[in-house]
Parts: sequence; C-alpha cells; structure tokens
Amino acid sequence: MTFLASFVVPIQVWAAGVTLLQPVNGISEIDTSNPNFIFVYINAFYPWIMGVAGGLCVLWGIWGGSGIILSGGDQSKVTENKNRVLAAVAGLLILLFAATILHTINPVAFSFT
Repeated sequence: MTFLASFVVPIQVWAAGVTLLQPVNGISEIDTSNPNFIFVYINAFYPWIMGVAGGLCVLWGIWGGSGIILSGGDQSKVTENKNRVLAAVAGLLILLFAATILHTINPVAFSFT
C-alpha cells in the first residue's frame, strides 16, 4: 500500500500548487492548475538570467579586446580575438532579440497572469 501511496501523494501536491521557499519577484506560490504556470516561473527569473548572460557577453568582449591589445602584432592571435569580440557582440544581439522572438512565437510566454 505504501508503494501505491508514493505515486498518489505527488499528484495531490502537484494539483495543489507549489509554494516557493523564497519568493521571487513577489511570487510566493505557483498555481499549477493554470496550464501556463511554467511561464510564470520563467518570467520571475527572466530578468536575472538575461542580466547574467549579458554580463558574460560583456566580459567575453573585454577578454577579446584585451587579447587584441596584448597580441603583440601576431596576426593569428589578433584574428582569434577579433572572432571572440564578434561572438560577444552576436551574443548580445541574440539576447536583445530573444524576448521579441519568444513573444512572437508564443505571446503567453511573457504574460504574468
């Protein structure tokens, strides 16, 4: 009987919703009865994730720029570091347009209700 109960209890908890241990952006409970509940959770973390990703792109660009400066005229190092800077700029552009692309594909993805 306990074997069967181990499958029933998680379903009951899932149907009731999820209470977060630490509120995120004012959200302390996620209503799992809403079919779009995962988007509410993602929306709570989206600004933080984008900030970290943007910061990593900037650091990658700084690393490439300093590599160009410190290359000492070696063309292979200059080319490698130019590609690193271009990759950082491309990453920033992807981050800038990611929300627009996702909103175009699924407008519910960025609604907070």
